[in-house]
Amino acid sequence: MRSIKITIFLVGAFIILYDKFYVRHFVHLPNQFNLAKDVAPNLISAFLFPFCVDLFFKRWVQLTNKKSIFHICLVGLIFMIGNELAQLFPIFKRTFDLYDILFSFIGISFGYFVYTRWFLAEATPKISYYDPQ
Repeated sequence: MRSIKITIFLVGAFIILYDKFYVRHFVHLPNQFNLAKDVAPNLISAFLFPFCVDLFFKRWVQLTNKKSIFHICLVGLIFMIGNELAQLFPIFKRTFDLYDILFSFIGISFGYFVYTRWFLAEATPKISYYDPQ
């Protein structure tokens, strides 16, 4: 299962980098795809959040039940919203976009449901009732 999580992370990271550094600058898409092109990194990075926490912060955070995964996803969403709100200050020289917040919410919700549906059974400890004595 760990290899599947790593594969999901690597594919997502590749798509984000491909969009940010190639598609946005060199590929001319029709106007109806501009929104998808702009919010794709937020959507994908938010989706990857529970997988990244499980891969990189397993030492400090145990994702063993839906409640702990929900809390981690909620903290991640709060940080993503805070990052977007910080872009309102001109010192960062970035632009605020409400769609980024919306698609971060959609991505982290989808990431929560995928992670709890397919990867939560692996995280639950196996209890054996066999007593050899």
